[in-house]
Amino acid sequence: MTAITSPVTFAQTQGDLGYAYVFGEQEIRRELAESLNLVGLGLVQLVGNVANTGSDVIRIDRIGGIGYAEAMATMGTEIAPITLTGLTTGYDTVTVARHGLAKSDSYSNQIQGRRLEAKIAGMRQQVVPSWIKTMRQKVATAGAGITDVVGTSGALWTFDDELDLIAYFNETEGFQGDAITLRHPEQFTQLRESIRNEPNFQFPDITLALQGLKAGGGFADWLGLRNHASFDVTASGGDHQGFAYAPGAIGWAVGSTENVEVENAATTMFIGEFGLVIETKSDGNIATSRFDANAWFGVGTCDPSVAPQVRIRSLNT
Repeated sequence: MTAITSPVTFAQTQGDLGYAYVFGEQEIRRELAESLNLVGLGLVQLVGNVANTGSDVIRIDRIGGIGYAEAMATMGTEIAPITLTGLTTGYDTVTVARHGLAKSDSYSNQIQGRRLEAKIAGMRQQVVPSWIKTMRQKVATAGAGITDVVGTSGALWTFDDELDLIAYFNETEGFQGDAITLRHPEQFTQLRESIRNEPNFQFPDITLALQGLKAGGGFADWLGLRNHASFDVTASGGDHQGFAYAPGAIGWAVGSTENVEVENAATTMFIGEFGLVIETKSDGNIATSRFDANAWFGVGTCDPSVAPQVRIRSLNT
């Protein structure tokens, strides 16, 4: 592979993408890359607008100790006074940070280059997938910071660990029966290798179901868990730091772009739901074009009293 530096020039891309040779009929559009979009996997979008607040932190408050969390007192007599009770309050925070991406190419590349993906127009179309990748990394980082842990540091994940994981949710008061896991693909490999010798699983139909436990867009109904795999799962201390959570345990927030003023609004894209501003510029002096993409968003975990969450720790081999 050839490393192409920015600004992308026709001289750089001609060797691999130019016209000095015969092309295969089938084009490969891009290299293999993970495309798992976590936005719809039980993440809650935290309501907040950081515009004009003078702060890059959104605070999400919560109230507990009322309703289903508190029973009424049984009175000893018909005229006994009722004892006053209180409630609990707290809050979680999400820091909205600035994230950026920029690329550039030459006019000659735009004129003579063959592949749209190597030109400024094609590269600009890939900003949203880059945003999704960044979001996935931030979710994985947030999940790696969950306090409660299942699994032993430096040890492979086992079927007993899987049962402990399920018990964690089922034995949590208020759990509604829906849990999502995000793990490194190797953690699923460890699970399959652990359970292949379990006496109760020596049947063709169960063996077939276990082989379906693999990385991909997602695989549901494995012992009541909705499972997904990602190579962005954090590794630290020699371990994979996967995690499992009930929907609502992880939230994300974006900064409003409505007050952003740009030099040339006609060539600027605003994607408000992602907090994205994409500007395109050109410099005739050096015959190049470039785009700059800025995004303001953040990811964080809510308190376990709001939604159960646990880290899935196993050896990174």
